[in-house]
Amino acid sequence: MLQYIKAELYRLARKRSTYIYYGVLVAAFVGIMLLLVNVDSPTFFLELGFGLVQVVSLFVTTQVFLAVYCDDIASKTYANTISTGLSRTALILSKVLLFVIHTVTVFIGLVLVYGGLYVYYGGSFEGTQLILVQGLLKFLVCVIASSVAYATLSSIVLLQFQSSTISVALYLFFNLGFVYNILNMVRNIIPFLDEAMQFSITEQIMNLMGSGPDLSLNVQFFGIMAAYVLVSISISTFLFNKKEISV
Repeated sequence: MLQYIKAELYRLARKRSTYIYYGVLVAAFVGIMLLLVNVDSPTFFLELGFGLVQVVSLFVTTQVFLAVYCDDIASKTYANTISTGLSRTALILSKVLLFVIHTVTVFIGLVLVYGGLYVYYGGSFEGTQLILVQGLLKFLVCVIASSVAYATLSSIVLLQFQSSTISVALYLFFNLGFVYNILNMVRNIIPFLDEAMQFSITEQIMNLMGSGPDLSLNVQFFGIMAAYVLVSISISTFLFNKKEISV
């Protein structure tokens, strides 16, 4: 399993298209910030960051999902990977870890770019600005954790149907809130749904961010995110072990 993860990290690190993609993304990000931000207001710069995290995270995590999960579908290497002796369970666990590593690595780079611009505009790390910085980092952690949960949920469909298109569409539906909004519309009609929705990823993020902008991250949030991931891994493993690999 460790050897597979190392090999995949090496493959991902050598993908030229990834560097081009993020080069364009960073250039667009910096360009937008230079156009929109009032150089006399670092506070506005931070407030704008919350919206940017939502938008940028969609581009980042979707690319990571495609690279980590869907590349093997396109190149038809899942069967070859299993034939090397790697168990299907280990493969599923490896994909989750690779998604986490890839996502965190990209966001570290983007945070450094964003932080550099913030300092360039005269931002500080004290008083009100420090509170906003903490809130922004807290929100980023929430977004990363939710993306991992959405990716593992979507991977169930990927491994079952062995189709990138369906799984990516589902991942986007989760991330854009379509699934939550649909369920939210009928939560008062279905008796058990209203209570169950309290444990939805979206409501967990809203509750956590509503507790204040400080960096406190409660155990319940990570416990529920971990539950989503573990249940998804269990379902994926069960279905994948019964599925004949055609890719």
